[in-house]
Amino acid sequence: MKVANIIFSVLLLTLMSWILYLTLQIPKSPNPNIIGPSYVPLVYVWVGIVLAVFILLNSIREKTKEQFKLDKKFFLYVGIAIVYMILITIIGYYISTILLLIILFLLLGIRKLPQLMIIPIAYSLFVFIVFEKIIALPIP
Repeated sequence: MKVANIIFSVLLLTLMSWILYLTLQIPKSPNPNIIGPSYVPLVYVWVGIVLAVFILLNSIREKTKEQFKLDKKFFLYVGIAIVYMILITIIGYYISTILLLIILFLLLGIRKLPQLMIIPIAYSLFVFIVFEKIIALPIP
């Protein structure tokens, strides 16, 4: 697992660096006493960077000679995530999320129709109520 953890931590550091760059582009709040819109993303980015560094350091110290192989499922999940991100811009967050959850449930072996339909729809409904109605934050 040493090589896999090193690869993962480097990819995570790269991703967090990119997100940090994007987050720093968010305009600051005009009032310094008010937390601006970049506060929460910055917290998440720094937590991600710290965790990635810990994974990298632990992986470098690890004394194992295991071979690392990426299986087909890894590429399948990465492909699904990329398609999901593209679909969000085309058909919107809610429908894309319902489709994503159904596909992931099927890949995980969940075949019961109530679970396949109720959980994704309930999750999307929950997000809609919390973000669109309570917080008044529009979702794409």
